Amino acid sequence: MNTLTQIALNVQVPEALSPRETSFNWILGIALFACLMILALARARQANVYYAISVGLIKTQSARVFFRDVMPLRSGASLLLLINYCISTGLLAYLMAQYLEIDLFLSRVIALIAPAALFFFHFLSLSFSGWITGEFEAFRIPIIMKIVGSQALGIVYFIVATFWILQPDYVDVTFQTVIWIFVGESLLRILKSISVVLRQGVTWYYIILYFCTLEILPYLVVYFYVSQNLRG
Repeated sequence: MNTLTQIALNVQVPEALSPRETSFNWILGIALFACLMILALARARQANVYYAISVGLIKTQSARVFFRDVMPLRSGASLLLLINYCISTGLLAYLMAQYLEIDLFLSRVIALIAPAALFFFHFLSLSFSGWITGEFEAFRIPIIMKIVGSQALGIVYFIVATFWILQPDYVDVTFQTVIWIFVGESLLRILKSISVVLRQGVTWYYIILYFCTLEILPYLVVYFYVSQNLRG
């Protein structure tokens, strides 16, 4: 009996424990759980919330009326989706920063700043463009599109972040997926916004001025900075 016990112990208990190469960060787990609870609460507050977001993504001229009647942007469900956007975007920003081998402290700063920076930059730039051109009314629907797009991105980012954490072997593919999701949503929103403001009589001059300086230029600056300063 003692011999069998000794053999079992020798087999089951190693002399030293080595940490896993991809250890699970408990903060990431809390963030994922928070997103899941927020999405569930949004569904509890309004049963058709995800249907409203799906339909709202393809609305253009009638988007303002649709969200006023179906899901007001100031409703509890809408605000919960924006909170989910902030958490899930920050989570993905942290994961991407770590993927790019950015310093841990800076990665955390990016995770905290990126969601609000991405959202309020576009929100304020649209408002500023409407004010400086005197066509603020024409920019109301693009502002709504930005809010709805962020809410939809938050849902998708939660799914992608969950896959990223649970399947670390596919990080390269997941990273590229995040980039293309962001680019796809941005292009769709830009095309819809151009269509809306053109129908309301805004000239091409203002459209080109806005999208070249406040939509495209910042992304180009970030892209060239990242490509030249990170990962060799």
